[in-house]
Amino acid sequence: MNTFETDAKVGEGGVLTLERLPFANGQTVRVRIEGKLVSPSTPEPRVLGLHQGMVSMSDDFDEPLPESFWLGEDAGNEASA
Repeated sequence: MNTFETDAKVGEGGVLTLERLPFANGQTVRVRIEGKLVSPSTPEPRVLGLHQGMVSMSDDFDEPLPESFWLGEDAGNEASA
């Protein structure tokens, strides 16, 4: 016997919507319903400025990139022929 636990949402008319369960189509399963209410979780509020000053941007950020960047060439390690 396999046991799977999942939460279900009760919709209009008392219809339960379940997540997809790993059983084959046509397979007979026994369903047991417990009346535990699951409260929706509320996310923690975001804190602005938490990492202020931890990231910096280069002064030449908006400058065009060199051709070697676009061509995949490594400017520092050019092979000798």
